[in-house]
Amino acid sequence: MKRIDYPNDCLRIQSVCLEKGYWMDIPECKEVWENYSSDLAAGWLFLPKKDCDLWEQIEEYVLKRRIE
Repeated sequence: MKRIDYPNDCLRIQSVCLEKGYWMDIPECKEVWENYSSDLAAGWLFLPKKDCDLWEQIEEYVLKRRIE
């Protein structure tokens, strides 16, 4: 099994997605945040403190994955 960097962040992203009705596995959660961070020309960014803020930041990336 491949090691996942930032496992707690990935679990939190997964939890926020589940609250909104979207199932994503941990590697998908990692990819969503990597894509978000990359679009801001950054490495792995810290997650915001509030779940609602986190969802605002990742929503378009989650929805994009559902369309592909």
